Amino acid sequence: MAMVHQKLYQEADVSRVDFEDYLNELIEYLATGLQPFGVEVKYKVECEKIAFNLQTAIPLGLIINEVITNSLKYAFADRKEGNISIKATKNEGRIFIVITDDGIGLPQDLDPVKSNTLGMHLIRLLARQIKAEIMLRTGKGTKFEIKIKPDE
Repeated sequence: MAMVHQKLYQEADVSRVDFEDYLNELIEYLATGLQPFGVEVKYKVECEKIAFNLQTAIPLGLIINEVITNSLKYAFADRKEGNISIKATKNEGRIFIVITDDGIGLPQDLDPVKSNTLGMHLIRLLARQIKAEIMLRTGKGTKFEIKIKPDE
């Protein structure tokens, strides 16, 4: 949240947050603070021109923060390198945000809708707050998809 506020002070339009800039700053912050020891993680951000209001940007940023933090903590155990990518696109009146890693994946029996972990509970609450749909796919790596209507 502090990053969103800092970003607002730098922008001419304080009611909107440029999503690509925000994603790049979030990645830089997380990579600096949570980079796993002995693991080289490469990041890739692809983002169309998207801006969100504060009521959407803050919860969405917290969701993405939680997903990437979990990847950095758990996905690359016993590895020397890994990849995390975020892609945000607009299509058919929706915004699609896909976060993937090529790590070990989540347990096959994990049901994100029923999971009682604090992280998944927080993600579900934040998604409900901004009326976003969340899908989680696992196997070889993890793919987290967020579908949301653009705000006005």
